[in-house]
Amino acid sequence: MNKQFLIDAKENINYKIVSIGEGKKIKLRLISMGLYVGVILKIIKNDKFGPLILSVKGSRISVGRGLAMKIIVERV
Repeated sequence: MNKQFLIDAKENINYKIVSIGEGKKIKLRLISMGLYVGVILKIIKNDKFGPLILSVKGSRISVGRGLAMKIIVERV
């Protein structure tokens, strides 16, 4: 599949997390938000300014652009 950083993902498309950047603190923070390898998410808002808004398991989550640069996803 075609892998890309979450920050480059398009709106209204479903993606699966395939990898999360290095760092235990980052991974624990993302897990606490419900974001971990294998999770399917949908990009609600990514207008290239401000945080990304994601839909994950029926909840909306805001992810900062710096954090989004550490998450690799693929389209499903």
